[in-house]
Amino acid sequence: MMAFDRFHQSVAGPTVAERRARLRRGRVSEAIAAGVLMTKGYRIVGRRVKTPAG
Repeated sequence: MMAFDRFHQSVAGPTVAERRARLRRGRVSEAIAAGVLMTKGYRIVGRRVKTPAG
């Protein structure tokens, strides 16, 4: 039987807490990336933009 670790999800998928943590980490990472780009002189034209491509 295969042991599950953080790289392999169980059959049920991530828990609500794991999903929220991942979403929060994504938002924080996006904010950090935007900050770095702004310090380099880039303008941010959109945040949390959803496109048909994903």
